[in-house]
Amino acid sequence: MPAKQTTERLEKRIKQLAKEESMPKEVGDDLRISERTTRLIIDNVPALVSYIGKGGYYRFVNKTGAEWFGITRNKIIGKHLRDILGKTPYEMIKQYVRAALSGQRVRYETALPLKHGGARWVIADLVPYIDDQGKPNGYFGLVTDITERKIAEELLLESERKFRALFENSRNGIFIIDKDGKILDVNQAALDLFQFSREDILGMNFNKFYIDPEKRKIFQKQMVEKGFVKDFYNKLRKKDGTGVDCLVTVTERRSADGTLLSYQCIVRDVTEQRKAVNDLKEQILRNNLFLQNATDGFFIIDTKRKILEANQAASLILGYSTEELLNSSIDDIEVLDDSQHARSSFTRPMKKKAERFESFLKRKDGQIICVEFSNSFIKMEKTDLFYSFFYDITEKKRARETLLKREEELKTKTCNLEEVNTALRVLLKKRDEDKIELEEEVIFNTKEMVLPYVIKLKESRLDTTQTLYLEIIESHLHDIISPFASKLSSKYFGLTPMEIRIANLVKQARTNKEIAELFQCSPRTIAFHRDNIRKKLGLKNQKMNLEVFLLSMQ
Repeated sequence: MPAKQTTERLEKRIKQLAKEESMPKEVGDDLRISERTTRLIIDNVPALVSYIGKGGYYRFVNKTGAEWFGITRNKIIGKHLRDILGKTPYEMIKQYVRAALSGQRVRYETALPLKHGGARWVIADLVPYIDDQGKPNGYFGLVTDITERKIAEELLLESERKFRALFENSRNGIFIIDKDGKILDVNQAALDLFQFSREDILGMNFNKFYIDPEKRKIFQKQMVEKGFVKDFYNKLRKKDGTGVDCLVTVTERRSADGTLLSYQCIVRDVTEQRKAVNDLKEQILRNNLFLQNATDGFFIIDTKRKILEANQAASLILGYSTEELLNSSIDDIEVLDDSQHARSSFTRPMKKKAERFESFLKRKDGQIICVEFSNSFIKMEKTDLFYSFFYDITEKKRARETLLKREEELKTKTCNLEEVNTALRVLLKKRDEDKIELEEEVIFNTKEMVLPYVIKLKESRLDTTQTLYLEIIESHLHDIISPFASKLSSKYFGLTPMEIRIANLVKQARTNKEIAELFQCSPRTIAFHRDNIRKKLGLKNQKMNLEVFLLSMQ
C-alpha cells in the first residue's frame, strides 16, 4: 500500500479515536474493537509508524518501530526524538521535524546511524496533525527501511561501473545495436578500428560495415536459427573504405519477459593473425620444399623409434621408397653389433638438445653404408620427436682412412729425413771447421814459413832478373792467401793458429774453463794465450773487454 494512503488512513483513524469519549457506550465499544484491529494492522506494517507530539516527543510507535530501536514501546513513549535516535541522527533530520511540527508535509530520504538498531537507509513521510482549531498538534510519521534496496542499487551501480570499464577498456570493438541494426553505443576500440568519431557512428546502421552482401545474409540466417553467432569471419569496411579482417560475435539482450532489447556485437581484428597464419603456411610450404629438395636425408622419429616423416633424399640414400620408410622403424635399417649402443646412440639427444654421431645403415640392396646423423630433440605438447638430418659418409670415411694412412707414412719419412738432415748438418759443420783450420794454417805457414825467406832473398845479392822473379813470387803468394785473409782481420796476422782458435771461442762467450776442456789443457794455459792475444791486439793495460773487441772486428 502506498505510504501516502497509509498515512492518510492513520490520520483519519486517530481523529476518530479523539471523538470516542463523546459517543454513546454502544458506539464506543465498536470503536474500541476497531481500534484494536487498527493497532494490529499498524503493528504488522513493515515500516515504522509513529505519532510525535508537540516538542518532538513520542506519543505512539508501532511494534516494528520498537524492534528497529531494539527497546520496548514503554521505553519509547514520552521520550524525545533525540533520546531515541541519538544526537547525530537527530541533527540530520531536525529541519524536517521542525517543518512537520509547524504544519508542513515533509518527505525525505537519508541514511541514519541510529543509536539503537544500527545504521539504516530510510524514506520518511511526515504528515502534520491539525486539531479542530486548525492548529498543528504534532505529526504522524511513516518511515520505511530501504537499506536492502540501497545495497541492491549500489551493487547494480558497481556492476554497471565494472561493465562500463570492461566495455571501454576492451581491446576488441564492442557495439550495442537495437533490433533494427541501429548503433546505440560503441567503445573506443571500435572507433579506433573503424576510424569513426563517436558522433558519426552513433545512430548508423551496422549493415553499412558489410562489404560482401552474401556474408551478411549468411550471418543473419545464423542469428535467426541460433539466436547468436560466434567468431563469424567477415571482412568489414572502415571509414576510408578499406577492409579489415574480423571475427564477429553477436548475442541477444532480452528482458525478463523475453522481449528483445538489443544486440551486443564484439568485433575482433584478426588481420595480423590471418597474416601470421598465411606467413606460417608459406613458411611450412618453403620448409617442405627445402626438406624434399635437400641433398641430405631427413627423418622425423618418435621416441618409439618409428619413422614418421622421410624426404626424397633419404629414399635415394637408402634405396627405399618413401612409403616403405614410413612403415618402418630406425631399428629396421640401423646396423650395429652392440644393439644397446645402437639404441643409446639414438636416445642420447633426450639428455641434451642436439647431437652429432655416426652410425651404419643397411640399404635396401643389402649394402652397409656409414652415415653421419645430426639429431635435434624437441619436446612437443603430445609427444617428443627427433628431427634427424643425415648423409652418406662412406666414401668420405674411406678417403679419410686413406689420408690417415698417408699421413702416417709421411710422418715416418719426415722422421727419417730429419735424421739425415741432422747427420748432414754435423758433416757440414765439420767441413766448415776443417776449412777454417786449413785457411788459418795456409795463412800462418805462408806468413811464417815462406815470406820470411822471401824477405831474406830480397836482402841478398840478386841480379835484376832474380829480383823481378822474387817480387812476382811474393805478389803471387799474397794473391794466394788474400781470399783467406779477407775473412780475417789484418790484426789476426800476428796470432798463432792456437791463438786464432782461442779468439774465435772468446767471441762465442766461452770461459777459460770451457776452452781448456775443448783443447784438453789447463785454464791457466788458456789465460796465458788470452794475455798474448790482448798484447798482439794492442789491448794491454786497457779496460776493454776482449770478447766485445773481437766482435767489433767482424
